Amino acid sequence: METEHYGIRYKRRSSHFDFTDVPQRWLRDLLWDRVARRLRSPQGPRSPQHIESGRRAGVELGVFLTAVAPGGGQDPALLSDDHMQR
Repeated sequence: METEHYGIRYKRRSSHFDFTDVPQRWLRDLLWDRVARRLRSPQGPRSPQHIESGRRAGVELGVFLTAVAPGGGQDPALLSDDHMQR
């Protein structure tokens, strides 16, 4: 994701955030939508921390789902309450 496409540039930081480490496409899409919504909001993000925190959380959840969910978590319809609790 390029924050400059949304008119936002952070000092001392590249405007590029890489979400490809999130292994599930559906989860990566959710992350992208969440960040894009925040970048478009009137308040806008004050720092890149919210993007980086979301990216890290998406990677961690994706790796967990890869390890324990049916089909590596690629189909969210196969996730159960147990996956959410864990």
